[in-house]
Amino acid sequence: MSSKRQLAIASWGDPRGAGTWSGTPAHLIAALEKQGVEILDLNCGLPLEKWRLPRIADRIVGRNAEHTLRRLGGKICARLAKNLPSSCAGIVHMGSITVPPAGSTPGVRHFLLCDAMNDFWEKYSPSPKIRNRTPLQRKVSEADECAAVSGTDWFFPIS
Repeated sequence: MSSKRQLAIASWGDPRGAGTWSGTPAHLIAALEKQGVEILDLNCGLPLEKWRLPRIADRIVGRNAEHTLRRLGGKICARLAKNLPSSCAGIVHMGSITVPPAGSTPGVRHFLLCDAMNDFWEKYSPSPKIRNRTPLQRKVSEADECAAVSGTDWFFPIS
């Protein structure tokens, strides 16, 4: 067992990869390791070929494509969290897409570092691609974001 403090970093993709979330997880990991924290990586993503069909199905029924990714990422994270050592203080999620459903990981603390907020899809997104979603797509996105926030012990909004 390690004498260092342990913390897991969860992201869709390799948390230490420079291309994952513009390198934010990698920079956070480097800063925490300088402080003596042992980081456990949780890659909650899937190869493209495994999530392409569910994304297409979401689009066909009128939901946004991230809906299935969020459910997949949360389930993968819940499965990985069961293998964390008991000495791990919790999981920092680099985005709401990796937050598991509330109650699915008893005894594990979840912290969300995310630029999302209530009404994000309606009011704050600069992307026309996001703003031009259908009302159902925006409603599903908002419900997904709220569910992710409610499944965490602490939410760190960034912008």
